[in-house]
Amino acid sequence: MYREFQEVALTSLVKNILLISIGIALVILLSSIGYEVFVKIDNHLSNKLVFTTALISVLTYSIYAYFPKIRMEINVNSEFIDVKIGFLTHKRYSRAKLVQAHEIEFQPIADFGGYGYRINSSKRALIAKGNQGVELLFEDGSIIIIGTDNPEEFLLTLNTK
Repeated sequence: MYREFQEVALTSLVKNILLISIGIALVILLSSIGYEVFVKIDNHLSNKLVFTTALISVLTYSIYAYFPKIRMEINVNSEFIDVKIGFLTHKRYSRAKLVQAHEIEFQPIADFGGYGYRINSSKRALIAKGNQGVELLFEDGSIIIIGTDNPEEFLLTLNTK
């Protein structure tokens, strides 16, 4: 049995975009509140603007606060290879249909466009961080790459039935 947990890498670009979004939403929120106090615009319109901007701020911050807590979980047992990323992605692969497995190095951004569950023209990948993984070839010809911190241990588990 093999089990691994990885925290999903949050790139600085994503962090900066989220922080800028939070900042813009807060500026709009504070401006609209100030405008209401000093100029006294129509209350109905002002309340909608304040509510909408506050909602955007809260949602953006929620994404920023939750994203670093997303993790990938890999479980390998005698029958299946299970990979979960966050609460949205759960993939299960049958070990009985596995033909070949080997260690691989890759570039997540260049090869797959980032982290998470990714698909390019010939392969699918489940990547949380790093550039090491295991490439799995199945009977139907599909190729799956699973990013792992311990490719040797992952392969050792696959090779023991």
